[in-house]
Amino acid sequence: MDSSNFDLNGLRALDVLLRERHVSRAARVMGISQPAMSRALARLRHQFEDELLVRTDAGLGLTTRAETLVEPVRRLLTEANALLHPQNFDPANLREQVTLAGLDLEFRLLLPGISSRLAEAAPALSLRAIQFTGGDFGILDRGEADFILTAIASRGGRYRRRLLFNDTHITVMNARLARRLGADLSLEDFLSLDHGLVSVEGHGEGLVDTALRAQGLRRRVALRIPNFTLLPSILAARDILFTVPRRIVATFPRSPRLAIRRPPIALDDALFYLYWHAGNHHNPAHTWLRQQLFEVSAALAPPEM
Repeated sequence: MDSSNFDLNGLRALDVLLRERHVSRAARVMGISQPAMSRALARLRHQFEDELLVRTDAGLGLTTRAETLVEPVRRLLTEANALLHPQNFDPANLREQVTLAGLDLEFRLLLPGISSRLAEAAPALSLRAIQFTGGDFGILDRGEADFILTAIASRGGRYRRRLLFNDTHITVMNARLARRLGADLSLEDFLSLDHGLVSVEGHGEGLVDTALRAQGLRRRVALRIPNFTLLPSILAARDILFTVPRRIVATFPRSPRLAIRRPPIALDDALFYLYWHAGNHHNPAHTWLRQQLFEVSAALAPPEM
C-alpha cells in the first residue's frame, strides 16, 4: 500500500464508500460533488492497490480486500474522533440524524420517552424510526441504522448489546370471551380456541408454539398480523387469543372490552436488547445516545400480573 499523502479525510472518504457502496450517495454524505468523490475513490484505489468497489449484477460491491477494511477503518475513525475531540462533546451541538430500528412494540414503549428527552437535550438532532425485519443486523454494518431494539438474538461479534428490559407474557382476549371462560384459562380451552400471532413477515412461529411443541401439543394460529397496534380492533371483532409481552397491552387505552389471563403454559420472559456496532462503541455521541436509551428503558414500569 502507498501510504504517502493518506490523511483523515481520505479515511473518512473510504469509510463512507465502504458503507454506501455507491459513489453518488457517498458524495452526498460527504457533502462534496460526485466528480470529487470519484477522484477520492481513484486515489484510494491507487493507495490500496485494489479496486475496492467493483460492479456486480446488483450494483457496486466490495472486493475481498475492501471487506477486510470495513472494521479497521471504522475503528480508526472512532479513535481519531475521540483523540481530536476528547472534551468537546455537547449533545446540544448534535445536528445529525439518528436511526433506530425496531418493531412497534419497542417503539410504543420507548419512542415517547426518548423523543421527549432528545428534543430537550439535543434539539437540533433528527430522530428516525425504521422497521427491523428479517433479523437483518447488517443494517448496522451498512450504516442504515445506528441502533436496533429487538428481542432477536445476534451472535455477530462485531455488534455490542445490552439488555434494556425483560417482560412477562399474558394472554389477551375480549371481555365477552373472558366471561365465558371464567377467571382461569385452562390448557384445554387454550388449545381449543383460535390464536393470533404478531408476525412482521406474516409467517413463522412464536414462543408459545415452541413451548407447546416441547410438550407434544399444538395450537391453531388462525390469524397473523404485522403489528401490535391492530390488537384492540381485532379483539373487539372476534373471539381469539393473543399471547404477548405484558407491557404492550399497558400501552393500549384502558377498555372494559379487553381482558387478560395467565397463559396455562410456562413461558420464558421476553428479553429486549439494544444493539449497536462495535465500531461506534467509543464514539462520544453514540455513548451519550445509548445512555439516554438505557435511562428511558430503566424508567419503564416493571411488568405486573
